[in-house]
Amino acid sequence: MDLKEIHKAEENTRREDYIHRALVALDIFVNVVTGGNEDETISSRVRRISDAHKGWSWNPGVWISKALNAALNLIQPNHGIHAEAGDLERSARVEAIESHALYYCDGADRSCPGGQECKGHRIVRSTYSALSKEGTKNLKGR
Repeated sequence: MDLKEIHKAEENTRREDYIHRALVALDIFVNVVTGGNEDETISSRVRRISDAHKGWSWNPGVWISKALNAALNLIQPNHGIHAEAGDLERSARVEAIESHALYYCDGADRSCPGGQECKGHRIVRSTYSALSKEGTKNLKGR
């Protein structure tokens, strides 16, 4: 899978409808309950495990991951890569939202996640009062 296809998978994630996002949330919930990382889908997890163990292992978790990854790839070629691209896009969207909740800018800073809606790269008062002096110094430097 090349970079262009990965970007296309990320773009598809940006356009997910409500039902799809709810199903992804359920997928992530089941992944976490079974010991996976938060904000990671089962598909991403099984691909990561499959790639980490090139040969067959005596670990039943590896067997299950390899079998599930192979089955998902039959349904959608490179399913795990698509899932990882989706996870990455969703996490980037959350990071942008949370960063914008802490800061706002004048729109001159093109790297600000708030874009043209921002009003100046300063810490929001309610967040500022909740932070220690040391934490505030670190945030102002961003």
